[in-house]
Amino acid sequence: MKNVLYWTDENFHAFKESIERLLPLIRFFNISSVDFYHKVKPFARILPGTLYEDLLHHYLVPGSHQKSVDAQPLRSNIDSKLLQSHNIKQLDHWIQGKDENIPFENQLRNDFQLLLRGSRDGFTPADFHRLCDDKGATISVIKVKGTGQIIGGYNPQSWHSMNKWLEGKGSFIFSLGDGKAGNAILSKFFAGYGPYGGSNQGPYFGNGDICLYGNNFKSSPGHCQKTQAYDHVIMPGSENQRIIGGYNPQSWHSMNKWLEGKGSFIFSLGDGKAGNAILSKFFAGYGPYGGSNQGPYFGNGDICLYGNNFKSSPGHCQKTQAYDHVIMPGSENQRVAFFVEEYEVFQIMKR
Repeated sequence: MKNVLYWTDENFHAFKESIERLLPLIRFFNISSVDFYHKVKPFARILPGTLYEDLLHHYLVPGSHQKSVDAQPLRSNIDSKLLQSHNIKQLDHWIQGKDENIPFENQLRNDFQLLLRGSRDGFTPADFHRLCDDKGATISVIKVKGTGQIIGGYNPQSWHSMNKWLEGKGSFIFSLGDGKAGNAILSKFFAGYGPYGGSNQGPYFGNGDICLYGNNFKSSPGHCQKTQAYDHVIMPGSENQRIIGGYNPQSWHSMNKWLEGKGSFIFSLGDGKAGNAILSKFFAGYGPYGGSNQGPYFGNGDICLYGNNFKSSPGHCQKTQAYDHVIMPGSENQRVAFFVEEYEVFQIMKR
């Protein structure tokens, strides 16, 4: 094609006729400002209606035509079952360290290369490290079973399995809610523990802020809690540092049998200050449980301590049918401890 500066009216007319049917398929509002200047502006005279003026306004006043951007979302060849195009733009925006008040760019600055999908490659720590170690920056995306919430974390360094903490600077964890636009939460690294590369762990951020671990991430519950490492709560209930407990009117035993629930109760004293206590009385179903591998255990998980060491093994608090009130916000939705429906890990490479 010869230099457009030397085109005649006949040239422009012929060109317009040849591409007229294709113009509605072009996502003009997702074109970068550089490409707009060099590849669209020279052909302004053949653009229909006020499109050229609208595009100028769009580039000069960011956010002025957001509805047009949303109406034709960015096409993506990123292989993901969990992320939509607006989610990818959101993550790309965060990876760049952009302020939340700055509108998303129309083109991605990073490539998202799928390294692992749990349903395809497996849910074990060995699968994670086999496919994701030594790959540089990665972003892990997790869909929580039962709630559909999408959470995850960005690690700007390579994962490893040397059972050592990685530098936290530049990392973040996030929630994309149910994946729809407008309910995302960013939680940037603040201080303390960052990502952890452990042989028995998968994506692991902070001292439990988000962690997948155990023999199989599909059957072992993950955890999400608010520590001092990242600056925002991303899963309701995980922010609570609460005093909780339970009353068992009968003697405990280790015979791996349920005890009568009548008269028992569980409770929260909140942060220990007066005025925010919650009582949850036994209602029906499972009461306390006397198990050889358990400590205090009420209901089918309403409050339970179990495992080899209660200090290092996660306890659970969730709302079942046994006790009549929620004592830890979030546990009514099984969001404090969660099970993985699917997860994906992407290698992040600058374009």
